[in-house]
Amino acid sequence: MSQPRDRGELTPEEKADLICVGRYPGSREAHRAATVLLATGNWYVVLPEPEEDGRFGIYVPSTFALEASDLILRNRKEEVEHPPDLSALWSSHTVSGWHLLIAPAILVLVFAATATEAGAFLLEWGRFDSQRIRGEGEWWRLLTPLFLHADAAHLWGNILGGLFFGYFVARQKGVAVAYWTALVGGTGGNFLNLLTFWHAPHLSIGASTAVFALLGGLIGLRVRDLSGKKRRRGVMRSYGKWALVGVVGAGLALLGFLGAGGERTDVLAHLYGFLAGFVWIMVWSSWQQGR
Repeated sequence: MSQPRDRGELTPEEKADLICVGRYPGSREAHRAATVLLATGNWYVVLPEPEEDGRFGIYVPSTFALEASDLILRNRKEEVEHPPDLSALWSSHTVSGWHLLIAPAILVLVFAATATEAGAFLLEWGRFDSQRIRGEGEWWRLLTPLFLHADAAHLWGNILGGLFFGYFVARQKGVAVAYWTALVGGTGGNFLNLLTFWHAPHLSIGASTAVFALLGGLIGLRVRDLSGKKRRRGVMRSYGKWALVGVVGAGLALLGFLGAGGERTDVLAHLYGFLAGFVWIMVWSSWQQGR
């Protein structure tokens, strides 16, 4: 059976003979895709891609390249044709309809529950209430408001926004990261909102804090990508600076356009969600790169 090899084990001749047969968002994804090669009796090596921040390639000897590429492609086709298990769906970078239905289904079910006789209790129990969090220690109120909505327009606006931004985060870093960005960023945004209203009463509900956390995560991914290219070149060119300014400026413009309208809008929660999502994705990306 073949085994993965380390770059340090290769001779100069073997290094010069390497051909890439697939690129993936991380080393684990690359090794997972390369498992189909293990029964062939050939070896492969997974290497970071110097021109693509955070991506890894599967490299094999040139004499094995066509066979290896065919095996990987056939295996990928079989995975698409046959539904993978839940864990594979969760870590997938290919966003399916199942991924898109999970969050909306939960939000719609919770909204339907709030329309019942017990709904008033659910809203009272779960909404963001700065005085109850600080005075009574009801810290769950940092998370539960993300699942509650005032009316159908409020609900569907957040569902559409979450699907739009979440789709692009999931395409780049996987479905699990998209959901974690929404939950961690949304909860973190509510925590910052609590600090702002520590000595004042403040009530709010809605997933919009999580929606703008996804937007902040998207901007963080792009900033991380541009910074990675800058580090690889070893010099910060003028267009690189303007690219970073443009990305951040575009994110803030979207935040202002989508998150600052309406007298009942919690503008600070939107801003804090954006910041929390940005910080979370930067920390997560740094942790991934250091593994």
